Amino acid sequence: MKLICSLLIFLIMTVTFAFSQSVEDWNKKGIKLFNEGRYEEAISCFDKALALKPDAYKIWLNRGNTCYKLGYYEKACGSYNEALKYKSDFIPAYTSKGKALKELKRYDDAIECFNNVLYLSPNDVEAQKLKKETEELKSKTASAGKIKELMYSADAAYDEGNYVQAIAYYEAVLAIDPNNKDAITRKAQAESLAVRKMATPTPTPRPAEPTKVPTKTAKELADTCKSYFDQKNYKDAMKYCDKALDIDPKYVDAWFYKGLIYQFQGNYEDAIKYYDKTMEINPKYKGVWNNRGNCYKKLGLQESALNCYNKEIENYPSYNLPWANKGDILFDQKKYEEALQCFDKAVTLEPGYKYGWVGKGRAYAELGIYESAADCYNKALKIDPNYAFAWACKGGTLAADEEYEEGLKCLDKALSNDLKYQWAWYKKGWILNQLERYEEAVKCLDKALELDLKDKYAWVSKGYALGKMGRYREAVNCCNKALEIDPNYEIAKKNRDVYLKKLR
Repeated sequence: MKLICSLLIFLIMTVTFAFSQSVEDWNKKGIKLFNEGRYEEAISCFDKALALKPDAYKIWLNRGNTCYKLGYYEKACGSYNEALKYKSDFIPAYTSKGKALKELKRYDDAIECFNNVLYLSPNDVEAQKLKKETEELKSKTASAGKIKELMYSADAAYDEGNYVQAIAYYEAVLAIDPNNKDAITRKAQAESLAVRKMATPTPTPRPAEPTKVPTKTAKELADTCKSYFDQKNYKDAMKYCDKALDIDPKYVDAWFYKGLIYQFQGNYEDAIKYYDKTMEINPKYKGVWNNRGNCYKKLGLQESALNCYNKEIENYPSYNLPWANKGDILFDQKKYEEALQCFDKAVTLEPGYKYGWVGKGRAYAELGIYESAADCYNKALKIDPNYAFAWACKGGTLAADEEYEEGLKCLDKALSNDLKYQWAWYKKGWILNQLERYEEAVKCLDKALELDLKDKYAWVSKGYALGKMGRYREAVNCCNKALEIDPNYEIAKKNRDVYLKKLR
């Protein structure tokens, strides 16, 4: 019995020693690879060390610095955050995180990091220098924005023949940046034209034939704005929008289109401001609540978006778009029966609305009613036979019903119409895994990850395929990448444990 106990104690001590050594060995190997410039391999080593000891904050710093070297600044910040989670006063992590945020042009956040360093170590020379550099960059960026705004106004005045006003704007630019070549050149041109305009005698109109100067109305200018908007020429669209508002500051269509321009450029917060201005003039302007909701949705504010869609429906109950958009929110909230009712309302109001049919099909699929889902996708495809979204959703639903080969055909059809359809590449890879065609699966999942490196599901599916092929180290790396995106992703944790055991 004593012999057995002694053996057990020896084994426990040996395992503990091996565990400690393993973490340090992986870390040392990672540092060596880092110094050799083999950064991807270094990250893999740090991942292995952290899989064994997740609270090793210095290794998280090493990993972050390696990501930084590769230009993966968001990922670097994630690693520095992990280091700070385990040691909240870890100065090197704050400094490095500040540098990464500076590269991402998130200057306020970077300055906050350097302030944290200076709070912990008031005489830190590097932090003082970096803070000063970042504040200067922030100031330059603000100046650049002001210059852009002034140049826009100057060019608009120039195009309208208001050369004196244009010169004033160009001078304002030069007050900020005396070496701005565009402003110098255009100011000289405006001055030349202004002199020529003053030197040209104005003909005296004959009393019987007075000269008529045609002036475009706010409506005509707004219509021109809409024309440019439809061509995706947002710069000129905005120019004519502003001209319309110069003539009539309460011309509601111009405010609405200004919101649309910002929305389509991805500037959702400013778009909301102009939609609010639209509603000040006409609270029931058709589409404004719906579009405002779309902006809130893009900002991740689902409840605010839902409130907007409900308001649009209250004003225009026969308008199909807010019903479908409301269905999307409810679908994301996993309220599939309520979502189904919304999509059903959308296609009842507009039977040719293909997106509504696909939304209805997706809701049926989540409820396990696959036959009805397929019928909805087919109706969408009857409206548009090349609708990639419908083909992809149909393929996904067939896969959920274990009809993998038919599902593949649909996904191939989706990709033939849109090669950049990231979800279709992911789902094709997932189906190929089910069919044990692992090499093909990896190729598809690589395509999906080329289009979106933050798809945790694609990383786990790729890891699964690699694991099935016996490539366990690569499989572990895939799981780690998924966990960078979502540290609580349980499937990634479980799969990684399996692959690590295979490596031991």
